[in-house]
Amino acid sequence: ARWAATGGTIDRRGLYSAGSDTGFYYVTAEDSLSGITGAAVVWISTITKIDAEKNAKPPTRFTLFQNYPNPFNPETTIRFDVVKSCHVQLTLYDLQGRVVKKLVDGEFSPGRYKVKIRATHLSSGLYLYSIKMGDFHAVRKMLILK
Repeated sequence: ARWAATGGTIDRRGLYSAGSDTGFYYVTAEDSLSGITGAAVVWISTITKIDAEKNAKPPTRFTLFQNYPNPFNPETTIRFDVVKSCHVQLTLYDLQGRVVKKLVDGEFSPGRYKVKIRATHLSSGLYLYSIKMGDFHAVRKMLILK
C-alpha cells in the first residue's frame, strides 16, 4: 500500500499524525494489488480547553447556551449545563448537515462547563452546533467572520 498526506505523516501502520498543526489535510491511500484507491479530508482543530465553572450554582436543567462572541474570529466559547451525570456529545456541523468536528464526546458530572475552540482554518459562514445529553437535545447557530 502507498500512503500520502499533506501537513503530517503516516506511519507504516497507516496512522496519520499532524503534529501540532491545525487545519485541513488530505490523506490518500492506494493498494496496488487490488487497484483500490481512496482519499479523505482531515480537519485538525484546537479545543483550547474544557473547564467546569467553579462556584456556579448547581444547574436545574440541561442547557446549551449561545456561543460568545458570536459572530467570532478566530475563537469562541460554548457553555452548557449538565444536571445529572451522563454522556455528552457536542458536534459542529456545516449547513449541509455534514459533521465538521466532534467538539465533546464523553462522560460529564453535574455542573456548568465551557468549551473554548479556535476555528482559524474554517471558512467564513454559518455553522450549527448540536448537543446531546441523555434525552436532551439542542441546536444553536454560530457565525464565523474573517
